[in-house]
Amino acid sequence: MGTLILKCIVAYGARFLAMSYTKRLSAISGTPTHVVLVQSNLNPSSVYNLTWSLVAVWPRNLSDDDSDFDTVCHVDPLTGVFTAMSNYTSVPYQLIGPKLPYIREPGGFQYDPRTDSWKEFTLKQGYLWGDVKPSFTLFNWPNSSTLYHANIAQSAGAVNLGRLDPDSNMFINVKSWTLEPKVYGYPIYLVAGKDALYHFGTIVSDDRTGAFQTKLTKILLSGDNGISFTPPLNSPVLNVTSVNDCDLSKIEVKYYKEMIYMLCIV
Repeated sequence: MGTLILKCIVAYGARFLAMSYTKRLSAISGTPTHVVLVQSNLNPSSVYNLTWSLVAVWPRNLSDDDSDFDTVCHVDPLTGVFTAMSNYTSVPYQLIGPKLPYIREPGGFQYDPRTDSWKEFTLKQGYLWGDVKPSFTLFNWPNSSTLYHANIAQSAGAVNLGRLDPDSNMFINVKSWTLEPKVYGYPIYLVAGKDALYHFGTIVSDDRTGAFQTKLTKILLSGDNGISFTPPLNSPVLNVTSVNDCDLSKIEVKYYKEMIYMLCIV
């Protein structure tokens, strides 16, 4: 018996899948040595009847600081392939000074239930990922199992789009785009939904007080792939005035059953 601290939870059909870093029960101390994937019971109605069962375990040594990095998880609804991506990989890290951040290449890993196998992926040299905040999301292009990664770029108002190349196990650049900040706000958070990306942005609504207004834009995904995709003109801006008082540096956003849920600190 033991306790799993879940790093991420995703919905998969009538169940939830969750991932945790852990170690053997015989290991009294030390860093995690395994990745554990668990699934919930079918159609849990509340946390009181939610139970978990083991799906797979992967021996993978982690440093003390791995679990501190932001992680996004995703499951392919067509194949059941589970993906976890963070702003680090298992490559050795470099300490650049006392109590300063570690420099680590972003990356992650996948579990394929069809072959009961695990594999890691990295980023191709020159891959565009200008931010290490939790401002990235994973999703499948509509009606396909091609995995895409969207993140907020360093340049004002821009979003980068990448695709996982299955042959090299690397994410490669696809394209970048910019939405007019005066209309859609400067992007601060991205979340994927059904055939769409949701773009949270902020804009100064009162020059005198410096008050901010939050904008939520629904970017519909269309076409056969991300290469030929262009964000639609006049993408709808949804009403989210209720979150204007949130501390947007400390928010958690989830998409579940065609609803967006936001947890924030005011």
